[in-house]
Amino acid sequence: MVDRFLGFASHCGLIVILCLLAGVIGLFLAIAFVCPRIPAAGEVDLWQFHLDNRRKYLAPALAAFFIATVISLCYDDVQNMPNQNLQAAIFACMIIAGLAAFFSSNATVQRLAAMAYFAGGVLFFVVGDPVLVST
Repeated sequence: MVDRFLGFASHCGLIVILCLLAGVIGLFLAIAFVCPRIPAAGEVDLWQFHLDNRRKYLAPALAAFFIATVISLCYDDVQNMPNQNLQAAIFACMIIAGLAAFFSSNATVQRLAAMAYFAGGVLFFVVGDPVLVST
């Protein structure tokens, strides 16, 4: 396991390793900010919670997708892995959807952004992930 990590580190460099770490930390923060505090009354308005807190959990998620885009482009340049430009394009579309949700509180924009974000995730796993695509 350590040999595999050191081999990966020697090919990709410290910058990519730090980007991967930052991406994982960003996702952890996104999850931490999504958890609402339940009031004593026991009821939570999830829509209002989302509108009030969307920037708190979208910011780390957007940062993680930006880092993923940079890593995809780095893999394409350094290791000539297949579909990396496609991955970067999918991530860029997901970033645009996330930015729309970040800046707009309009219900229609929020729903469209959520659908685009979900569709981007499905598209990534269907055509963008080189591990899942047989050659």
